[in-house]
Amino acid sequence: MLLKNSGNRPLLTVFCLIAIICSSAINVSAANDQSHSASHHLLSSASDAKATPVATFTDAHSFVQHMMNAADSLDSYSFNYKMSALKDNKTLVEQGDFYFKKPKLMRLEVTEGKRKGSVAVLQADGRVHGKAPGLGFLASMITLAPDSKFLRSVNGYPMVDSDFCSLARALKKFLDDGATAKITTHTVSERLAHQPSHLIEVYTDKTQTQLFKRVFVDANSYLPVEWYDYEDGKLSSESSWQNIKNDPGIPATLFSLKGDN
Repeated sequence: MLLKNSGNRPLLTVFCLIAIICSSAINVSAANDQSHSASHHLLSSASDAKATPVATFTDAHSFVQHMMNAADSLDSYSFNYKMSALKDNKTLVEQGDFYFKKPKLMRLEVTEGKRKGSVAVLQADGRVHGKAPGLGFLASMITLAPDSKFLRSVNGYPMVDSDFCSLARALKKFLDDGATAKITTHTVSERLAHQPSHLIEVYTDKTQTQLFKRVFVDANSYLPVEWYDYEDGKLSSESSWQNIKNDPGIPATLFSLKGDN
């Protein structure tokens, strides 16, 4: 996601040339511009958009509610994320660290990718403040509305909806809007060596012929560990979460840029 100043045009021009911040919400890093030829595959071994051949499924609606309840029970947590997305025949990749504290404080730090070193913080007043390497004290002057188009990750997800509760609500909304979903009746193995997980497949139609999302969900915590997005049946982006920590000790001061300058 990019950052801009909501009331200072000269600063907007300078900052938009320097600072770009991406969120959330989701797998390798590249050292320079993080763009690769489209001939390079995304990280997923499931990119053919086919259902797991040996899995048996059942309706996933009630499980999605469990995901919402589990996410809502967490007061504060942190995780590392990895993400890749296909854009204009290029693969964009990014990774970073994410922190959350109720009621809805967020901090995102980009550690690898084109925007490496950038930070975005959602504060209690609902405003987002950001900084990028080299801005120093000017960082505290950069403010964005939470729905700004510049606060979106490489896969299009807004930073302010990158917390686990918002992701679970997004799944619920897909179903409320007419999508259908099924979940494996048993746990499955997946590549990143997480604990046993269930696989949810979301389809845009009731016949379940058009794959829309695939989400691996930890069987014990009910939190997502991998998320795949599809467009016209083809994989368009993927995200993963590692080192998820339920951490009640995260200080409120972390959700301020004052200590970063």
